[in-house]
Amino acid sequence: MRTWLNQFGPEYAVPAEITSTLEDTSWGNDAAPSFTAKGINPDAPHAVLWVEHPEPAKRELWQRRFVVAHRVPLDDSKSFEVWEGDSLKTALDVFQALHKSL
Repeated sequence: MRTWLNQFGPEYAVPAEITSTLEDTSWGNDAAPSFTAKGINPDAPHAVLWVEHPEPAKRELWQRRFVVAHRVPLDDSKSFEVWEGDSLKTALDVFQALHKSL
């Protein structure tokens, strides 16, 4: 089973508030660990929470630690970022609001 830990390693230090409430959808070919709401239809549009490396110099894609995105799996050209920042609380709040709106 793929997890953020075996795909990216402990240096990503994903907060327990994320791992205990969201489903780990991390894949080693991605830029960072990713998480979605538990029990979603993976083929339907859904919210994704990306967690970048804690050290800014080691981040691959985003400048900030957390990114919330609206993902459209069957047409990635329609996927887009909703929020990017360093606050875990805000990241979770934005994620939940987006998830509930879909």
